[in-house]
Amino acid sequence: MTTRHDDQIADALVAFIQELTEQHTVEAVLECMADHCRDLLPADGVGVLLLEEQQLTVATTNSEVGDAVEALEVELEEGPCVECVKVGHPIFVTDLAAAADRYPRFVPRALEAGAGAIHALPMTGHGELVGSLNIVSLVPTELSEANLRAARMLSDVAVSYIFAVRLHEETSRLAGQLQNALDTRVLIEQAKGMLSERHGESLDEAFDRLRRHARSQSSPVREIARDIVAGDLEI
Repeated sequence: MTTRHDDQIADALVAFIQELTEQHTVEAVLECMADHCRDLLPADGVGVLLLEEQQLTVATTNSEVGDAVEALEVELEEGPCVECVKVGHPIFVTDLAAAADRYPRFVPRALEAGAGAIHALPMTGHGELVGSLNIVSLVPTELSEANLRAARMLSDVAVSYIFAVRLHEETSRLAGQLQNALDTRVLIEQAKGMLSERHGESLDEAFDRLRRHARSQSSPVREIARDIVAGDLEI
């Protein structure tokens, strides 16, 4: 038998998945995820820190207290969310004031900003840690198993989207490289043919001529070939 909270989680997941088709950036998707988390959890703000090239960056926050907390953690390199990324498992700080010894630089400023509790969940996929999902409350707060299940499900959907975007970008980059290599080859073959006809030499001799000129000018062979094909250079 499902509970009302289970129904809310299911509704949020359906809505989030539908929203994925309408969003075009990772940041927008993470923003949607954070908003759903805030609606489902006992949270006053939800944010995401992403790990990019070993550096933490604020991907999104949806509250004033969240803005302050995420900025402080990145600035100080200290706090529950930073620790979560370092150790790769959840960090639950139900009463932030009691964690002053654990995070001596972070806690006083986070309390001043209004934070009372911070819970950080690692965002992982394909064995890789991509960041942390950070849940901030104004007062000391515990998360139930149902709360954690909802947050993890939404986080998993977002991480899957991140990896899909990365795969698309990598595929596009490789396709671009292959097309560039093909275009270069076509240019060089055209230039070789023109030089061979112009000087009455073989294609291999024409290519040697092309390379020698490129070396003498400290220019890429592609650029010399392009100028020859365009009629801007005779060698």
